[in-house]
Amino acid sequence: MKEKEYHGLGYVWNNLEYLLAAVFATIMLIALFVQVVARFVFNNPIGWTEELAVTSFVMMVYIGSIGATRDDSHLKLELFINMASPKGKQVLLIIGDIVFFLMNLLLSYGLLNVTINLKKYGLTTAMLQLPKWIPYSVLIICFLAMDVRLVQNIIERVHIIKGLKHPEISKESEGQ
Repeated sequence: MKEKEYHGLGYVWNNLEYLLAAVFATIMLIALFVQVVARFVFNNPIGWTEELAVTSFVMMVYIGSIGATRDDSHLKLELFINMASPKGKQVLLIIGDIVFFLMNLLLSYGLLNVTINLKKYGLTTAMLQLPKWIPYSVLIICFLAMDVRLVQNIIERVHIIKGLKHPEISKESEGQ
């Protein structure tokens, strides 16, 4: 499927996952740079920069995963998928997306229990004093957003199977 070319707010909305991941990558790099300068130039390390960098890294990875799910560039066993017929390929991809969907729900449920307990006991991060439930909540949102993208992918694959779209214009046929 060819992506539409977006400009302005349309571009921002269509690439929101990647833009947010880039923001967190930038925050991580700035925090690490500040830490290196503070430690090796001024010989006075700053404790909170490492915590900010690690938190930013985790957010970058999970928010970027939403975009990878949208673009269907997440990990899968392409060797087996590519050996199937065009219709079989779509069926295998749907099965993989369903398993991925269910795992995300399971992880979201587990994280929800952890998040509730973190909020209940008022735990905070060591240096930034950020309530720990906030980053865990973001992870739940990321898993659920991936599930929304998976449902979109499944619907598109079903349309391909039904012949509503031609497989030669699908994502898989473009070599992605």
